[in-house]
Amino acid sequence: MQDRPDAAELIAAVRHFLEHEVLPIQQEHRGKFRTLIAANALAIVERELSVGSAPAQQERERLRALLDTPYGDVAALRLELARRIRSGEADHGPWRQAVFTATQTGVEAKLAVANPHFLEGRDVR
Repeated sequence: MQDRPDAAELIAAVRHFLEHEVLPIQQEHRGKFRTLIAANALAIVERELSVGSAPAQQERERLRALLDTPYGDVAALRLELARRIRSGEADHGPWRQAVFTATQTGVEAKLAVANPHFLEGRDVR
């Protein structure tokens, strides 16, 4: 365990280096593209570190409530939700809206980490 810089600061420093020192001197499209991909990957890791385990815990609780079960990890709950959707349980009725709302909330939480720009300018609620 280090004091300073911590993992988030190290990642931010490497991302800044890629964006501001490596990217500007790239001459080929391939080099620019790969540098942008690396910087984007580091930005995702930065956001994941900043939110911690809260999104996964929230997804687990959201799925448990939706599926009306007190048990199950996220992977098992996702499989059960997919099974119920495939069986037609979410085609009609009030559970359809509950599935839509829970799924939209989950996608928005993932986008907030993976690419928050997709949510900009949108009224997500």
